Amino acid sequence: MKSDLPAKEEFLSLKSLSGYIGDFISYMQMARGMSPNTCKSYERDLILFAGFLMNGNIDQAVKDCFFKVSEVDAALVSLDSGVIKSFVSALTVKGYSPASINRILSGVRGLYTYLYRYGITSSNPGSGVKSLKQGKKLPSFLFEEEVKAVSDFAENNSHLWPVRDKAIILCLYTSGCRVSEMAGMLLKDLRADCTSIIVMGKGRKERRVFFSKEAAGALKEYLAVRKKAIPAEREGINHIFISKKGGNLSVRGIQYIISCYSKLQNNGKSFSPHSLRHSYATALVTKGADIRLVQELLGHASVSTTQRYSHITTRHLLETYNLSHPHGDGEIE
Repeated sequence: MKSDLPAKEEFLSLKSLSGYIGDFISYMQMARGMSPNTCKSYERDLILFAGFLMNGNIDQAVKDCFFKVSEVDAALVSLDSGVIKSFVSALTVKGYSPASINRILSGVRGLYTYLYRYGITSSNPGSGVKSLKQGKKLPSFLFEEEVKAVSDFAENNSHLWPVRDKAIILCLYTSGCRVSEMAGMLLKDLRADCTSIIVMGKGRKERRVFFSKEAAGALKEYLAVRKKAIPAEREGINHIFISKKGGNLSVRGIQYIISCYSKLQNNGKSFSPHSLRHSYATALVTKGADIRLVQELLGHASVSTTQRYSHITTRHLLETYNLSHPHGDGEIE
């Protein structure tokens, strides 16, 4: 007896690619613990991919793929690795960096791994596409005296909220937190003496991070002022870092604050919240901290991510040698 149900290929075309992307993002957020910010990045990258499947042109407004889905879904089911390679080529021509392309590829591979695992596609074309080679770029960082100069500048400047901003700068530098972890810090997780706090890292993994005495002192000073800054209707707010209006300080808010001080400082060296995280890690490795310990403190899933800081130490030693030793060439390579 012949079934009245549509063939598999026909059935798949009834659901839009945007739906598959949405299912995948939900899966990554719920089952894999991906952060909301990472989910948004994956979603943007996959919509870009969907737009390319529909018209072969990444400049075309990709929102159309939500309304003209049949041909995209057909491509989704019958796709081979050659199409993904063409997508990579288009991104390269457009000027995307290898790092950006590899990030986008990670999302595409993840989508097809998900679709293949649950039987939506009969193959996984993403597995046949390799990441692009990237040059090893050393993270930017500040030396201890530079961080002190920035925190002192914030304390003596009325540009934003000095007492809060000094606490943010010192807490970022002495804890090595990601900016998302800083934005998510809650009063209930803070130790009474302000020397440590439990943060929620990537993959929804909790870890304890530590603040220096100076950072703890700055945090205490800020918290005393913070109470007076919260409007009556927001008295229950539990986030540590808040805006002048009393709302939660977002990731973008912290990034903006740091960017302001980066621009106001006239030493010609720009920095970001991530620079302060790098500065923390660099200081630990330079002082001889065990790489596994640094991995734990930073919340890295893989030690290979942490090992790049050993390259910074090697470079610093080479610079010192070239500038200081009688047989050095007096130049920084």
